[in-house]
Amino acid sequence: MDLHRELRELIATTARGLGFTLDAGLLPFGVKGPHAREIRRLSKVVGKEILPLDLLVLPSFLEDVWLSRENFEWEGRRLKVVSAEGLATMKRIAGRAQDKADLERLLGTDDD
Repeated sequence: MDLHRELRELIATTARGLGFTLDAGLLPFGVKGPHAREIRRLSKVVGKEILPLDLLVLPSFLEDVWLSRENFEWEGRRLKVVSAEGLATMKRIAGRAQDKADLERLLGTDDD
């Protein structure tokens, strides 16, 4: 039994009920490197915008990021979210230009 897989399916079903009906399926990243990972992208149209929802297929090297999630309150609801440190870890692994820029802002190292 793949608990993470079952949880992703439950989340996807819930998201579809909230209008995230555009399913791009599984999208692989970093497949040629040591940190291969994939996401399942669901999206919904809001006005003229497309709002994506990415569900990470949790690889073992991100297990610590998952376990260190923090509680966060948003619009009267309690959520478990990746910590700032966990997000920084994910950004370092991804290593794309936008991730590097995000990391600079997250860590307060940009010059703006």
